[in-house]
Amino acid sequence: MDNNLNFGRKLLLQKFDNFCSKQNFPKNLTIAIVGGSRDEPELEIIKKYTNIEKISVFGIGTQSDEYFDLNTENKNNEYMSFDLIICAQVIEHIWNVNEFFLNLKSLCNNNTILYINSPKSNMEHGSPEYFSSGYSVKFLEKNLEKINFKILESGEVGSEVYYKSIHLLQDWFTEEEVLNRYKFKSKSLRFKLKHFSKLFNIGNYLVLKRNNDRKTSNFMTDVFVFGTLIN
Repeated sequence: MDNNLNFGRKLLLQKFDNFCSKQNFPKNLTIAIVGGSRDEPELEIIKKYTNIEKISVFGIGTQSDEYFDLNTENKNNEYMSFDLIICAQVIEHIWNVNEFFLNLKSLCNNNTILYINSPKSNMEHGSPEYFSSGYSVKFLEKNLEKINFKILESGEVGSEVYYKSIHLLQDWFTEEEVLNRYKFKSKSLRFKLKHFSKLFNIGNYLVLKRNNDRKTSNFMTDVFVFGTLIN
């Protein structure tokens, strides 16, 4: 697993790996990546448990195989259905969430596993547009249940240090940085003294260094859900 991934995504990948380890996947899996690319880290986890027969990318980016605007109804009825659909860190960039869920449903059959993850609490960012700082796991569950999905597994991940790194420092820490509790852009003493000449930097440093890194719901930063269509 890439050590340069931000801590929230790494925690989500651990949950994804745990879920996949309990599944009886087909020997040759067909996968749809919605709103992402063929570089999604979940794909390396899948390869531990089964062969990937085909990956199709749906979205508006240059790597997409099919143009698939999640804000509008996609009327092409010739889309095939997939064994697994991965939609990671996408919904916060969508303004029409009703169409978002219906578009994902259009790629499913009754055997498809749909995996969605998103921020629960995040800072503003692009890629290419940004509409929400995050959603609760109940929000994802309720919207899927409304269109006839059964929730297989869901949850939230994060930590106090990671939460505060996002909201105080406007940064996404890696696992190593969370363990260190604070990130300097340079390790030199001269840089650190110059850095601390701004009093708010001292305050942020003390906030991250002195907390107990609680794992309560208040400090969860990302959510995930696995679902499948009900017959």
